[in-house]
Amino acid sequence: MLFSVCCRNSVMMNFNYFLCRQFIIGNRWISIFSQSFKNESKFQSQMIFLKSNKFSLYDITSCRQMAGHAKWQNIKHIKAEKDRKKQILCNRYARLVALAVREKGPDPKINHKLATILEDAKKNNVPSSTLENAMKTGNKKTKIGTIEVLGPGGCFLVLDYEAENISTMRHDIKVICKKYSANMLSTEGRWRAVYEQKGIIKAVSELGGQPVDAEKALDAAIEAGAEEVHTKGDENDKTYLEFLCAAEDLHKIKKELERHYEIEEAYIGYIPSTTVKLSEEDLTLADHLLEELGDLQEVVRIYENVQ
Repeated sequence: MLFSVCCRNSVMMNFNYFLCRQFIIGNRWISIFSQSFKNESKFQSQMIFLKSNKFSLYDITSCRQMAGHAKWQNIKHIKAEKDRKKQILCNRYARLVALAVREKGPDPKINHKLATILEDAKKNNVPSSTLENAMKTGNKKTKIGTIEVLGPGGCFLVLDYEAENISTMRHDIKVICKKYSANMLSTEGRWRAVYEQKGIIKAVSELGGQPVDAEKALDAAIEAGAEEVHTKGDENDKTYLEFLCAAEDLHKIKKELERHYEIEEAYIGYIPSTTVKLSEEDLTLADHLLEELGDLQEVVRIYENVQ
């Protein structure tokens, strides 16, 4: 039988399948790899010397099993990330469909905005069931509002929501906050010390379907009276424009921009005037907090002031 002795965590490349024994000599870990399971009794007898000299035998591990476990964990992580991106995309289209139905009705033949959103959603493989449920939601009576959350490390979140049952939603948010050192505030209005309200207009393409152009956007912003314009990317890495304006000018500037662009959304949002820098630990907590809050169906948008 062939043996090889090496330090812990070394990788044995030449064996197809082998047995690993780990033991301690002094304060050092040592691993002995056996090429075969066939002579297990002989292997054990050769280890008696180690035991008799008060060296402790640690474990029996199949290295192939360990490698397979690590590979599976990696696959699970990648799949979870893909599933999350897909869920964000579906939630976004569900929100847009419900909004379009609420504005101009559920018939795509009459509601051209709804027809465009449905066509785009199908191109992005959003399930038909998601779109159908969103159209039903658009006809339901829902309540909209904001919830303020004091997050880990003193960061401050504002959540836009649209919900049928506010009590259930608030309970779900409290449960999530408790997990990540955050508190849902019982009083509203503290956002004024941290944020400014702004009109936010999202333009996804030029009229006719051409991709947006950053240089043209600056001229369009000046002409329409917008304060700022930013180039951003969505879940599919598709570029869009975000115009900012005074909250009271939102509808006027949206109407001006509609002369040049396909407008997907226009709403009153929150832009942080004060930001906070978090420790690595608090940043990890904040990431998990934002992720789980964003997964709630009732939460439409989340604003945060983390550097």
